Amino acid sequence: AIRAAFPAPPARDRRAERRLAPGDVPIDVAVLRSLLHDLRNWAGTGTPHDTLRALAAAADADPDLLPHLAESAAFDEETDTLDRAAHRLGVPASSLRFIGQLLAAPLVQEVRRSRGPFLERDARDAGPAEACRCPSCGFPPALALLEPDAGRRRLACGLCGDTWLAPRLMCAACGTRDQSALVTLSVRQEDACWVEACDACGRYLKTVDQRRLPPDQLMVLRAADAATLHLDLLAEDAGYQRLDRHPTSLIE
Repeated sequence: AIRAAFPAPPARDRRAERRLAPGDVPIDVAVLRSLLHDLRNWAGTGTPHDTLRALAAAADADPDLLPHLAESAAFDEETDTLDRAAHRLGVPASSLRFIGQLLAAPLVQEVRRSRGPFLERDARDAGPAEACRCPSCGFPPALALLEPDAGRRRLACGLCGDTWLAPRLMCAACGTRDQSALVTLSVRQEDACWVEACDACGRYLKTVDQRRLPPDQLMVLRAADAATLHLDLLAEDAGYQRLDRHPTSLIE
């Protein structure tokens, strides 16, 4: 449905590739409303459902709300717009930002897909500003993946889904390679998934070792993220915060 709503992409010079920007992503209000409706049906009860209900009611009164929310959550480095919207709706800002990213992600992924395959992005020798952000859209990673064959570390974008090679021993939030600051948290040492946290910035990122997964298991980024919720709780209990776009001061 999203693909049908977007115009065919123009021919592009692959040598002139650059990160996606807000103007590259067509925002279709009907698609956003449909996605919001699906999220409400799947959310069940509790805080997410209350936030979705408040957002749906506000979107009926203000047709520009969902496009602004999706664009801000995906591309705005500052939180002012989302904080004001959350205050006005009486909902948690973190929930509103997360929902905005869920709404924006399919649109960004479709534009990313329309550009065709990019060249392999290898940031293993790059600085933090390049190694810690998606080369396609500039969003931070949602997961780290260890390749099933060579075990190289890939960071997987939380917005467009692209992956890129990154240093094995590096905080994906602040970019430090000080091994004394890097902490590993797991439930069992033999598990395929664990947390890589950083004492320098207090953030964490979950890692999935694909070498330890069944060979026929399909890797779906958001499913893997949801299936490892217990690791988020483990990291938060230890005092670490999940890596996301904010605060921007982590990467200068």
